[in-house]
Amino acid sequence: MLEDIATEAGLSLGECLSRIHQEACCKEGRVSNFASLLRVACTTYLNRGERLSLRGASFAAENASVSSR
Repeated sequence: MLEDIATEAGLSLGECLSRIHQEACCKEGRVSNFASLLRVACTTYLNRGERLSLRGASFAAENASVSSR
């Protein structure tokens, strides 16, 4: 999945990971858990850049297609 994100951005995987890390450092000052940051990046990618909505049972139905990827 990270390779897909990198490809869509026109970057190599290494460049993409470096950019994610650099942007987080610029915004937050440091990255204490890079693996967690990558999970968030993948979740955001799967959700097409939209924030997740955890309201009610509709969440599971709306996001069922995401888990099938």
